[in-house]
Amino acid sequence: MDENLDSLRQQRMQHLKKNAEDKKSQQEQAMQAQMQVNALMIQYLEPAAKERLNNVKLINSELYGKVVQTVLYLVKSQKLNRKITDIELKKLLTLATGQKREIKIVRK
Repeated sequence: MDENLDSLRQQRMQHLKKNAEDKKSQQEQAMQAQMQVNALMIQYLEPAAKERLNNVKLINSELYGKVVQTVLYLVKSQKLNRKITDIELKKLLTLATGQKREIKIVRK
């Protein structure tokens, strides 16, 4: 009975170690991918546009992801041969949201 219990404990420990290693590997891969994206954003965005995109990332990560995917697509398809300005990034953000926010104040 003790041998059976010990073997189960060893199997469980091995399983936990393997899961921990897999999780660490996934985290490292995600970090590496994020570093590559950051390097591309620095390369293809002007400083003001990069700052704006970082602000968007803090507020709306989904919108950030859409814009980053758009920029990466433009880079991979070789349609982007210069840096994106802040004004162009604003247009990309507007397109990614799909709508322009309007504030309408009704006074009664």
